[in-house]
Amino acid sequence: MKKGTEELMFVFSLILISLVLTLAFITFSVAGRGKIEEKVSAISGNEININLLNYLRTKDENNNTLSEIIVYSYYKKDYKNAVLMLENLIKKFHDREKCSIYYINAVSVKNNEKLFEVTSLGKANDAPRISTFMLIPTFDSQDNIKINYVEGCKNE
Repeated sequence: MKKGTEELMFVFSLILISLVLTLAFITFSVAGRGKIEEKVSAISGNEININLLNYLRTKDENNNTLSEIIVYSYYKKDYKNAVLMLENLIKKFHDREKCSIYYINAVSVKNNEKLFEVTSLGKANDAPRISTFMLIPTFDSQDNIKINYVEGCKNE
């Protein structure tokens, strides 16, 4: 091929590639309009995990964390201290105007026995309820304590 023909073919190939890319962009932007919804829900899920983690890391006057108190109560079969500490925490942090519910319960993983539950109800609203759970290890590796946490709060 002659040099002029090669350069002409190169120019036409660039035009063809840009035309194909432009048509593809137009096609996908028109065909996809209204079908793709942008929604970020990981933030609210992570916030509720952080709330539960903070509750479980809260220390009492003897410098014991709530998770340690729950495990200790599990072996004593007396959950008064754990329930009392949770109720005090929820009283302190539950905004009854924004949050319709705070619900925490503990279940033994091995035999699915409910150990205790704490509920705090606020003003009824249309806030979405988000739940999470966390496992607290015990000395028996087969029998952990599962803490379920439900929160229904408006994000304003």
